[in-house]
Amino acid sequence: VYGKWAPWFDNRSEQRIGQWLARRADRSRMIVATKGAHYDLKDPAHTPRVTLEAITEDIEESLRALGLETIDFYWLHRDDPTRPIGEILEECETLRRAGKLRWYGASNFTAERLQQAFDYAAAHGIAGFTGVSNQWSLAKVPCLADNNNPDPTLVLMGEAEEAFHARTGTACIPFQATARGWFAKAAAGAP
Repeated sequence: VYGKWAPWFDNRSEQRIGQWLARRADRSRMIVATKGAHYDLKDPAHTPRVTLEAITEDIEESLRALGLETIDFYWLHRDDPTRPIGEILEECETLRRAGKLRWYGASNFTAERLQQAFDYAAAHGIAGFTGVSNQWSLAKVPCLADNNNPDPTLVLMGEAEEAFHARTGTACIPFQATARGWFAKAAAGAP
């Protein structure tokens, strides 16, 4: 999704990584992760794309671009809080059993939804989300507007999310850990 707003977008970033991977003799020692299920950037309503069809479409695009048969770790880039979390996990399990992905995680899911997923996975004997990637910065960011990112679908790491990770031991792989360059800008004397 990161390049899709560019008029020339054709998944070049994953294609370049795929070309690089094809030249690597040690590919079996590498873990390849990618994301999908992001809303369409041209959609001002941010309509969720967390369906088996959309996730499968995104995975197939990534597999082709990367030249792989299986994604090692697949992140659901956004949640659809209108859907039962069990349905979403079962769709990921369907793709895992089909060999499309090995492990999967959540990005921009609230603590409440993460706990629901954790409980569902435990009750149904599946791994569920094995990692979470929410926005968590070294700088305390009081709100999205202060972080210069108005996307209402982002989830900031808050007390509830921190408590979830502490309670469950679920791995946290944060994004924007340096507050979108705030530290570099401050060091350069920017206001």
